[in-house]
Amino acid sequence: MMKSLILKITSLLVLLAMAFSMSSFAKSASTPTSGANGKDGLTPYIGANGNWWLGDTDSGIPAGGIPGANGEHGEDGADGKDGADGKDGKNGLHGKNGAEPYNLALDNDFWGTYDEWYQYMSNAQQSLMNKLDTGEIKASVALSSGFVNVASIVAPNQGKDVSAEIQKIIDENPNKTLYFSDGIYLIKNPLKTSADPAKSVSFYLANYAMLRADSGWTGSSTDAIIMLGAKDTNKADPNAKGCFVEGGIIDGNKKEANGISVESGYGARLQNISIKNTVIGIYLKKGADKTQILTVNIYGIRYLRSIGVLCYSEKNTLDNMRIAAVNIGVKLCAGNNFLRDVHPLYGLGNDLNTNSYTQSYGFYEEVGGNWYDICYSDQFSNGFRIVPGSNSVYNNCFAYWYTAAHGRQIGFECPGQFNAMLKNCKISLHSESKYAENAYLLCSDTTNSGSGFIDSPIVTDNYSGIKTYKNYIVSKR
Repeated sequence: MMKSLILKITSLLVLLAMAFSMSSFAKSASTPTSGANGKDGLTPYIGANGNWWLGDTDSGIPAGGIPGANGEHGEDGADGKDGADGKDGKNGLHGKNGAEPYNLALDNDFWGTYDEWYQYMSNAQQSLMNKLDTGEIKASVALSSGFVNVASIVAPNQGKDVSAEIQKIIDENPNKTLYFSDGIYLIKNPLKTSADPAKSVSFYLANYAMLRADSGWTGSSTDAIIMLGAKDTNKADPNAKGCFVEGGIIDGNKKEANGISVESGYGARLQNISIKNTVIGIYLKKGADKTQILTVNIYGIRYLRSIGVLCYSEKNTLDNMRIAAVNIGVKLCAGNNFLRDVHPLYGLGNDLNTNSYTQSYGFYEEVGGNWYDICYSDQFSNGFRIVPGSNSVYNNCFAYWYTAAHGRQIGFECPGQFNAMLKNCKISLHSESKYAENAYLLCSDTTNSGSGFIDSPIVTDNYSGIKTYKNYIVSKR
């Protein structure tokens, strides 16, 4: 390193000497005598790159000294000792247990077993992935519950007919439950579902959701606002799980509309529904067997042809029902039906003549073989009409009149042979009713040849003009 430095300094001195020599030579070469002054020599300077420069020439010699060699690296010092551990902090509060997904689904109106929920979620996930692949995601499908939210597609309270839009939802969502949020949905054309188990749908209405017949209602006298099983009737399967309508309000709006009909199919369920302002509240067509009607209130339109429930099918169950403003509470045109805690109330007004009132019935059957338990006729001229020859059973039934203004009061009417069974049935005739036809049992079979019997009747004979019921009594209280 030292040699290199000496060589570079020597080179610089030589360069300076050459510059001086050239300047002196220029002065002496012009003439042996004293000549003109020569040009000043060039002064070395440090260039921008840190080297010595002479004019425009880089000498390549650094102006700074050569860096000294690195000193030897000292040994690392020994590691210090670890400090003592600090004291443990206080335990934090326990977090709440997270909810299981199935329980969350139950809290959000999912109905079904865990297996059904798991299968649905598996199918929903695959369906969602398929829609993501094609870019088609329908906001109407609520993946957490399996319902189709109708309001996300057809908003309520529009003030116009939305039956076509709802029918489209029905047709495009087989095996789904259509959920209607609170509000009014105007219906001009009947809503028809399929009887094919692979295409059927159900309806679930929020408590204040209403399907109301529009002012331009187009249905016929046999059509209803909701017609279950009106399509694909040839594909009804008696072993399939039935569809249902639950909750909300069905309003006929006094537009000659019926409430709900079951056209075909088996095992339908109508539950927790309010049906009002209809000609026929519930219409069970022939072949629509095993329908369950549970906790349904019906309010008619006070016409002579207004009926609460009209039934042409068999093996149906009517339980916990209230019916009012009709001329006939329940009319059974088929047998093998079970009625329990059904309470129709007459309500066509006080301006009817006697002939009209005598055609009112709490319960009217055209075919026997039905079972009535704790059924209650209120203010109809005839509490129960028994078809001649019927073997129907009436247990703990009751007929009551709160006024004598309209006409005759008959507990049980049988226009022919009496073969029915009456047990613990009470008939409360009004004390001011003076009609000669007032009767616990009015039977046109004067021969008393029927095989029917009356067990433990409850009646006040003072108000009864006809006492032929005594011919069938097998025991008294």
